[in-house]
Amino acid sequence: MLFPFVRRKKTAPAPAQNAAPSRAQALEFIPVINSSIDVEHRDKGSCRLHYELALKPWFVRAHERLRKAPFPPQKKTLELDEIGSLVWSLIDGRHSVGAIAKTLGETYELEAREAELSTSTFLRELGRRGLIALLPPHDPSRREPK
Repeated sequence: MLFPFVRRKKTAPAPAQNAAPSRAQALEFIPVINSSIDVEHRDKGSCRLHYELALKPWFVRAHERLRKAPFPPQKKTLELDEIGSLVWSLIDGRHSVGAIAKTLGETYELEAREAELSTSTFLRELGRRGLIALLPPHDPSRREPK
């Protein structure tokens, strides 16, 4: 460098390709249920969800090599209380996250922000377990539920 006191202008970083959606955009997403979930309705408005545990493919291959037998499917059960069951019943492929939060807030007399936060946290946990997926509001691959 000939002139160490001369600095280049810093350029602004390029916008991220997969930037997280804004709060308003996130509330427009539509949750859909994984078709392999078995639902058992219980008394007092609760329900149980039975689903297969998704394991890492390398783990399944290693188990099959060591045991020389196919890996048996692992079943899990998730019990939902009355509030969780209400949210689960509203996941029909038509209601957005915001609409579900609004219904939850009206039913249990919650403030809008509290209902949105509770609903999004619950749906995020269901998505992490593979029980639901969130689709963009105008996704052409989305089919209308029957």
